[in-house]
Amino acid sequence: MTGLNSDSMSKRPHRNFFKGDYAGINSLLCNTDWDELFSDEGLDLNVGKLHDLLDSLFSDHIPISKNSVKSRFPPWFSVELIRLVNEKRFIHYIWKATGEDSDYIQFKRVPALCLRTSRELYLSHLNRLELNIKANIKAFWSYVNKLKASDYIPSLLRLDDTCSDSPLSSTNLFTKYFGTVCKAGNGVPGLHGSSPGSDIPDNFAVSEEDVKNAIGRLEPSGSIGPDGIHPFFIICCAGNMVKPLCTLFNHSLCAGTYPKLWKSALVTPVFKSGDLWDVKTYRPISMIGVESKIFDSRVAHEL
Repeated sequence: MTGLNSDSMSKRPHRNFFKGDYAGINSLLCNTDWDELFSDEGLDLNVGKLHDLLDSLFSDHIPISKNSVKSRFPPWFSVELIRLVNEKRFIHYIWKATGEDSDYIQFKRVPALCLRTSRELYLSHLNRLELNIKANIKAFWSYVNKLKASDYIPSLLRLDDTCSDSPLSSTNLFTKYFGTVCKAGNGVPGLHGSSPGSDIPDNFAVSEEDVKNAIGRLEPSGSIGPDGIHPFFIICCAGNMVKPLCTLFNHSLCAGTYPKLWKSALVTPVFKSGDLWDVKTYRPISMIGVESKIFDSRVAHEL
């Protein structure tokens, strides 16, 4: 399973799949000889070949999003306040380096100005929301929903007698705890020989119609999983993706194994209730890739 702070997503550029050249992609996919591409007997090798092909298509036909980096400042921050925040960090660095009293006095002045300016801008932001409730109710509820959906996790966490002192150590604490509450099974349910007593018959196979129907149930605005494939891409290229996916799914069923890449998941800690600084008050939410979703939905339907 992919780690909590995995590099699998950060290494890939953030692409805008909604503005892709799907005419060009479908033209190339239509001319792909899938039997030749999947000539190897190894399932993991064939899955890797498919992903290498798709990564190449993404690079040539899916543009990189211009807004891939979100602002780390709240919406009420002005340009002047952002300048003050950056100035505060710079002055703090200078004071730490020199130890001069004059630099310390300057450093103490800027944080107070930042705090006062931030409070004034925040109150002004709330006043605008209140005044515009009738005229722009969407802006008000957008603000409320952002507060409700906050994914804030403290920088310092603890697990029993162990405390974290960095983002990496916090990740390790989550990994350690989730590893004790989430145990892997002895096999992949539904695959021949991997789960004794399974209800799936030995002659079970996935048809291209099954894959097509499963793709039709995907949410176009869904999230990208660890495989880097957006559901919108699969939907737009359904006609040309049905055959390779069907081939790989049936290869997996016949071999009784699950590809390593499909086992990966992005895990996010979600706070339940209680002590915000205690790792045990969080639960893991995993997001699997779109290929795994399609395959699992078909196998689950058969169970």
